[in-house]
Amino acid sequence: MSWRKPAPRAVAVVLLSLCLGTGVVAGVAIDRFAFGSEVSEYRALEVLFRGPQQPSAAAGRPSHRYLDRLTEELELSGEQRARLSEILARRKSRVAEMLRDFRPRYAALVADTRAEIEAALSAEQRTRYRELREERRRALGKAPGEATASRSSDGR
Repeated sequence: MSWRKPAPRAVAVVLLSLCLGTGVVAGVAIDRFAFGSEVSEYRALEVLFRGPQQPSAAAGRPSHRYLDRLTEELELSGEQRARLSEILARRKSRVAEMLRDFRPRYAALVADTRAEIEAALSAEQRTRYRELREERRRALGKAPGEATASRSSDGR
């Protein structure tokens, strides 16, 4: 059996996926260690995936803080603001599409990692590991099971 050279597009997709994952991990690490933040990787990813939580009055419409800032700082005309608003709306749509594809892959990665961690632990350590995860979930104000991958089928 001979080895076949991978298609350039496949290599590019793999490299881009690795870069995205590395960027997320690096961002979380920098936030935690360099700035001393208590923000968890789940909260950081939640902001990445869903955007910052908006007040209920703003529900159903996109946040325009960035556009407002650009308008003020760059003294945009009404026409320029409208163009930038369209650009940002297209970007938001493209990011949402990208994240729809990324979320399930990331959730699978998290579930696999947790399963591997639990497999390396003793029964007592597994119990404590699950307790720690539950404490973290409560600290973040999450309902049980929310924003976490499901346990493996063997119960570990």
